Formats: sequence, C-alpha cells, structure tokens
Amino acid sequence: MIKENIKIVAKSMGVSRLNAKVLQGDAGKTLDLEEEPFDIVFVDPPYEMIESALPRLFPTIDRLLASKGVVVFEMPGRIEIVPDGWQLGNRIGKGSDQPTACFYQRFPDAIETD
Repeated sequence: MIKENIKIVAKSMGVSRLNAKVLQGDAGKTLDLEEEPFDIVFVDPPYEMIESALPRLFPTIDRLLASKGVVVFEMPGRIEIVPDGWQLGNRIGKGSDQPTACFYQRFPDAIETD
C-alpha cells in the first residue's frame, strides 16, 4: 500500500518517481541494517508487542532518522507513549480500541542543525 501511495504522490507532483525506499520487517532488526537516514519511519507493530518493543525501538529509530525526520506510529487509542527526547506532534484517530496514528519528532533542542 505504501509503495502504491508513493506512486500516487509522485504523479500528483508531476514527477515520474520519488526517491523513496520502503523496508518491511522488524524495525529493531531491519533498521539496524541501514546506513542512510530516513525522513519518515512508519511503525505498525502488533499491538500486543508495543510495550515490549519500546525500549529498543526509539533508540534504534533515533540512530537512523534524519535530523528533522518524523516517526508515524500506529497504536490503539488507549496507549499513551511519549519516549524521552521525543514529542508527540499530532494524533489522528478516535476511540480507545481504535487505531490511531501518532506523529513524533525529536525535541527541537535535541535536533542538530544540518
């Protein structure tokens, strides 16, 4: 779905393609294999694994996210997560058991200038 949406966005921008790389897999393992920084990281783990994955997830993302990158994290509305050094910019969705999309960025004072 993400790959198809990238094509749609490229077409709407009047370009043939966007410079985008889509990786699918366990974020803790897949991201460790990458060396280039990401502008956007989508995280959609099985809901029952969210709490156990958090201790390693954001530190891993932090190493590979571009300085002004965004993390889009899907989780149920009943879960509230704000990892140290990160801020929740926006949350889309309603209901405690409904999926919500949370948009995280590093605190502005933690971002190095390019």
